[in-house]
Parts: sequence; C-alpha cells; structure tokens
Amino acid sequence: MVLGNPKVSLRSSILLPTPAALIPPDAMPDNPKRLSKTYARIRFGRVVFGDVLYSKGGSVGPRRQMDYQLVIIHSGYLTLTLDDEILEVPENHAILLSPGHREHFSFARDQETRHSWIALAADAQSEELKKDFALFRGPFPFLGRMASLLEIARHGLTPSVEAVPLHNRVYEELGTAILCAFACAVSDGHKASESSQPVLSRMERFIAENYARPLTLDLIARAGGVSRQHLLKLCRLSGKATPMDHLYAKRLEVASDLLLHTGFSIAEIAEQSGFLNQFHFSRRFKQRLGSSPSAWRGHLWKHPLRKRPS
Repeated sequence: MVLGNPKVSLRSSILLPTPAALIPPDAMPDNPKRLSKTYARIRFGRVVFGDVLYSKGGSVGPRRQMDYQLVIIHSGYLTLTLDDEILEVPENHAILLSPGHREHFSFARDQETRHSWIALAADAQSEELKKDFALFRGPFPFLGRMASLLEIARHGLTPSVEAVPLHNRVYEELGTAILCAFACAVSDGHKASESSQPVLSRMERFIAENYARPLTLDLIARAGGVSRQHLLKLCRLSGKATPMDHLYAKRLEVASDLLLHTGFSIAEIAEQSGFLNQFHFSRRFKQRLGSSPSAWRGHLWKHPLRKRPS
C-alpha cells in the first residue's frame, strides 16, 4: 500500500530503500551529488520522514531551509555550512534546522554517510516551539528515547485506508515528539554543562596531578565528588572526552614532552608518564600519533624545526 507521498512504498510500514533513479526529481534533496541507491521518503500529513545513503564526498545544496528539520547522522559525518557558520555533525549526532537559513551539506569523503531526517511544516508549530527549536539546535548526541521514537516512526503499524487521517495525526505528533525530545536534550546538556564545570575542573586537576599513578575510573570519580556513572554523563553532556580518554591524553602529552626533551629510555618514559609498561605505552602512542615512540623521537630530533605531530 502506498500512503501519503506515493513515491515510496511501505511494507509493514518500514521505510524501504528505493533506487534513486526511480524517484522523480521533486522528491529528491536539493542538488544532491553522489547520492547512493538507498533513498526513502514518506509524508504523513504535515511531517516527512526520510532516510538516505550518500557515497563518499556526497553533498546537498546550497538551499534555503523551509521547514523545521532534524537531521540525524547514523554513520559517516556531516560538515554543514549554515549561513556563514560551519558546523560538524559526527556519527550518532543530530542537528535541528530552522526555516529561512541557507544550508550546504558536505558528507564524509572517506566513507559513505547514512542519515535520516524528520521535517515538520513550519506553519504548524506554536511560537513557543519555534523559539525553542531555533535556540536548542545542537549538534548533540541522538540517543536514548529519541532513537527509540525514531525506530517507532520507521517501523510502525501499517494503517488501513479508512484510518489515514488518524494515522497522519499519530505521525505528526510522533515527529513533533522527536524534535521536542532532541531540543530538551540539548537544553538539558547546556544546563548540565554549566552545573558540571566544578566537577569537571576537579577531575582535570586530579588527573593533572596524579597521571603517573595507577588511576581507575572510580578513583577519578571520587576525586570529582560524584559517582562514575554521573561523571560519565557529565562528560558526555558537556561534549568532553571520557575521564579515561582524558587520562591517557594527559599521559601521552607528558610522554611526548619527555621523548622530545630528555634522553630517557622508552621504558623510563613509560613509567614516569603512568603507563603499565613500555609495550602498553608504545601501543597507545602509535594509535594516537601513527608511529612508535622511538621513531617519533628520532624524526623530531633529526628535524627539530618541523612542526610536532598533534
């Protein structure tokens, strides 16, 4: 059965991949480039749900946004030029776009990018919602109840012909709920960021003073005065690295400085910067900088005026 926009069919109400070449031009994004074969779009009253896969280096725009549109990146990433601002939207994040802005989407050059979107008609929203949507746009992680609601929208029950108006209303409310849930998460994240600064400052100071010790997440959380779960949540909502990632970044910073400015052995540097042993240090160092500690040091000593890797 085809519902709403007839350009995409529903089977058990799942948005199905459709060859891009079979979709009329008016159903496509504005000026799409390198659009892959997977593309789905369906309208329920005043809301549109879509799913698209772009090949490496895909792009859309420039275009003028007409609706309130939530763009969710499932894999790959998006570089969005919004008026004169450049925003990065990584995997498992979303951004809420408002009408009237000029947009250009550039997708990952090194991998395919899959994203979904939900577009709500601008004139169907209250003035209060319009203000909140514009204020709490993200980018922000798209997780939890938001992701669950999107799955419901994509895998809902197939309506009967007689129930189309009711079914449209359900999906209009569901689309609005997802955008509201996202805006709430962004708002809560802003508040958490403000309230979390003392905790995160204590965490960073503790790591800076104790990086050479055998630290655990529990010890770092205790120094911050919160539980480990709460500390992880504060880091996520504030857009910061996890405590353990922060710890290893500090250890590698110290180790890099010792490699460059001392003649200590790799084993000595590993011990002084807090790594379990030189093998653990070498593995972490190569993962971060792409070469072994000894090779990195030799290159920098041989070419001292060249810029250090970051």
